[in-house]
Amino acid sequence: MRACDVDAMNTTAWQKYGLDYGKIDFGGSRIGHGIGLLGTEPPHIGPEDKTVLQSGMVFTIEPGWPTEYGCFQAETDVVLTEEGCEVLNPMDWNLRIISTS
Repeated sequence: MRACDVDAMNTTAWQKYGLDYGKIDFGGSRIGHGIGLLGTEPPHIGPEDKTVLQSGMVFTIEPGWPTEYGCFQAETDVVLTEEGCEVLNPMDWNLRIISTS
């Protein structure tokens, strides 16, 4: 699978909820990036990056959604393995109310 294929899967998932993620522009036009020697590096998980993802690669998946209150993102760090991928930072994805004002 290529980095751009992961990005296309993201767009398709948003479309199931009636949202056009393809029109969202965060300035970087990507939903994730490699992790290694730098904080952010290739491959770029976006529509233009044709890099073939391989076992041993570590990267983020962090799509965001802008609202009138700001842009919301939740970063998931994954490593590709021979069997698929392993989430390095598992978390509870339930939404919580943190303020009522």
